[in-house]
Amino acid sequence: MNLIEKRKYQEQISAYENMLDDISKALLNDNPPDEKTIRGLLAKSYGVLGTTKLLLNESEITMERDV
Repeated sequence: MNLIEKRKYQEQISAYENMLDDISKALLNDNPPDEKTIRGLLAKSYGVLGTTKLLLNESEITMERDV
Protein backbone atom coordinates (compact mmCIF):
# COMPACT_ATOMS: atom_id res chain seq x y z
CA MET A 1 0.00 0.00 0.00
CA ASN A 2 1.46 3.31 -0.92
CA LEU A 3 1.45 6.27 1.44
CA ILE A 4 -1.30 8.10 -0.45
CA GLU A 5 -3.70 5.14 -0.14
CA LYS A 6 -2.79 4.65 3.51
CA ARG A 7 -3.42 8.32 4.25
CA LYS A 8 -6.77 8.16 2.43
CA TYR A 9 -7.92 5.27 4.61
CA GLN A 10 -6.70 6.98 7.77
CA GLU A 11 -8.53 10.20 6.90
CA GLN A 12 -11.78 8.38 6.13
CA ILE A 13 -11.62 6.32 9.32
CA SER A 14 -10.83 9.43 11.35
CA ALA A 15 -13.83 11.24 9.85
CA TYR A 16 -16.12 8.35 10.80
CA GLU A 17 -14.67 8.23 14.31
CA ASN A 18 -15.46 11.94 14.67
CA MET A 19 -19.02 11.32 13.50
CA LEU A 20 -19.41 8.59 16.13
CA ASP A 21 -18.11 10.96 18.81
CA ASP A 22 -20.67 13.56 17.78
CA ILE A 23 -23.46 10.97 17.88
CA SER A 24 -22.36 9.80 21.34
CA LYS A 25 -22.29 13.36 22.65
CA ALA A 26 -25.78 14.00 21.29
CA LEU A 27 -27.08 10.88 23.05
CA LEU A 28 -25.35 11.60 26.36
CA ASN A 29 -25.96 15.32 26.79
CA ASP A 30 -27.96 16.75 29.72
CA ASN A 31 -31.04 17.30 27.57
CA PRO A 32 -31.33 14.03 25.61
CA PRO A 33 -33.14 14.04 22.27
CA ASP A 34 -36.55 12.47 21.72
CA GLU A 35 -36.98 8.80 20.81
CA LYS A 36 -37.23 9.43 17.05
CA THR A 37 -33.97 11.38 17.07
CA ILE A 38 -32.28 8.69 19.16
CA ARG A 39 -33.38 6.01 16.70
CA GLY A 40 -32.02 8.09 13.82
CA LEU A 41 -28.70 8.64 15.58
CA LEU A 42 -28.37 4.94 16.39
CA ALA A 43 -29.14 3.97 12.79
CA LYS A 44 -26.54 6.48 11.59
CA SER A 45 -23.97 5.14 14.06
CA TYR A 46 -24.50 1.56 12.86
CA GLY A 47 -24.03 2.74 9.29
CA VAL A 48 -20.85 4.57 10.26
CA LEU A 49 -19.53 1.52 12.11
CA GLY A 50 -20.26 -0.71 9.13
CA THR A 51 -18.52 1.64 6.74
CA THR A 52 -15.52 1.94 9.06
CA LYS A 53 -15.26 -1.85 9.28
CA LEU A 54 -15.34 -2.11 5.48
CA LEU A 55 -12.61 0.52 5.19
CA LEU A 56 -10.45 -1.31 7.71
CA ASN A 57 -10.93 -4.63 5.89
CA GLU A 58 -10.16 -3.02 2.55
CA SER A 59 -7.02 -1.38 3.91
CA GLU A 60 -5.84 -4.68 5.44
CA ILE A 61 -6.41 -6.51 2.15
CA THR A 62 -4.52 -3.82 0.27
CA MET A 63 -1.64 -3.91 2.77
CA GLU A 64 -1.40 -7.72 2.57
CA ARG A 65 -1.38 -7.54 -1.22
CA ASP A 66 1.55 -5.14 -1.11
CA VAL A 67 3.61 -7.22 1.33
